[in-house]
Amino acid sequence: MIAAVAIALAWAAPVRAQPWQLGAGHVSVGVSYTTLSTTELATPDGSSIKIPRFARQETAVSGAYGATDRVTIIVGATLFAHTSIEAFDSAGGVGDLRFGIQALLVQRGPWTVGVRGIVQAPTGNANKGNGLLPTGTGAWEGDVVFSAGRSFAQRFFAFGEAGYHARGLGLRDTLVFNSQVGLIAGSRVTLGWNVHGVQPYDSGPVSASLAVAAGLGDGVTFVSYGPSAAVRLSGGWSIVGGADGTVHTRNLATGTAYRVGLAYTR
Repeated sequence: MIAAVAIALAWAAPVRAQPWQLGAGHVSVGVSYTTLSTTELATPDGSSIKIPRFARQETAVSGAYGATDRVTIIVGATLFAHTSIEAFDSAGGVGDLRFGIQALLVQRGPWTVGVRGIVQAPTGNANKGNGLLPTGTGAWEGDVVFSAGRSFAQRFFAFGEAGYHARGLGLRDTLVFNSQVGLIAGSRVTLGWNVHGVQPYDSGPVSASLAVAAGLGDGVTFVSYGPSAAVRLSGGWSIVGGADGTVHTRNLATGTAYRVGLAYTR
């Protein structure tokens, strides 16, 4: 039960995971829409400046399949990303593709520990709008993340994860981390609070400003936080939603991103 709830709730965030496995033969799929509109930009040195209105919308899909009780195959893609800068230009297109495997390492009592490896293929276009309106990073990327979670009193659950994110094309590698605490508030409603972040290992000057406002470039740093919720419908379907604000931000448009989506798990 906790596994299905946590997987559904995770669709309210970008492609992130959690330590619980789907189980052999089980499938989870989802589609989400994210929107951000702001006039604030965190520069590479961390200062905040006013910019013409920047807006970005993304439609993403993700899927997971339980190959065995210990191994889950994960795929995800940005189907369409559209970015605009007021009085400048707008552009859109297909984003990057992600695929990987998550494996169960430890299952002991209420505790679950797993490891996940993801590869990101540069199927998006990093050059639209002279590099200011990209749909992808233009680089091969990947991460290895360890995660641990547990349930409490059958109504609460929590997990945390951290790992190494490698980036190509000279973009600096980063530490990535993600956590969530959740409450099964009723027979159909689950609530969560999320904290997610990216921190480059090298804090030197940013040598490339690829996709500055979109947050896909070099030296991007942030900690995002916010609520998420899932309402379970019949037949394995769930409606999910969430919002994320940011702090400790560099080389990224700042503001609150809102998400809504539909997930199916069986």
